[in-house]
Amino acid sequence: MKHFEAIQTALERIAGARRLREGGADEAELQGFAALLTQLDGHVRETIQEETADRALAVIRKLETGARLGEDDLELIRLWMVSDAEFYVQLENDHPNWEEELGRLADVLGGHRRSVLTLENLGRIRGTLRDALRVVQDLVYFEQQKRRIRDFEAAIRRLGREDRLALARLLQQKLESDAM
Repeated sequence: MKHFEAIQTALERIAGARRLREGGADEAELQGFAALLTQLDGHVRETIQEETADRALAVIRKLETGARLGEDDLELIRLWMVSDAEFYVQLENDHPNWEEELGRLADVLGGHRRSVLTLENLGRIRGTLRDALRVVQDLVYFEQQKRRIRDFEAAIRRLGREDRLALARLLQQKLESDAM
């Protein structure tokens, strides 16, 4: 519970970050916002960890002893391992726009195939490339999160003894570290 106040304070600061929500924030404001988001993520992660530590220890014991995992146990493992990816994929609403934008940028780049490669045109190509790379990174991250979820679902259904022990060690490391 020690992180609740920090979480609430960060959320209040985000709610008050008018220029960030409406546009017009400068680089320093954006960097500060990124730092605030990173701090908030740490507090949220730590709160989840603290609030579920006893349950996690019980799951670790079950994994180590080969005891049957109940649905609640699997939900706890899911919370610790992939809940961030699950909620990101559920909440992400720009994915179709990214795909459309990437197609548009590919068309712009393809349109230069017959252009005279003047310095000005090379500058245009380079600017378009940078934009396309940014969009590709967003799409790749989205796909990586979907793969994390699929891999988790596949792995959790076929836990052998070694897998159970590896998962128990991983959960124990998360319990003992500052990163979940």
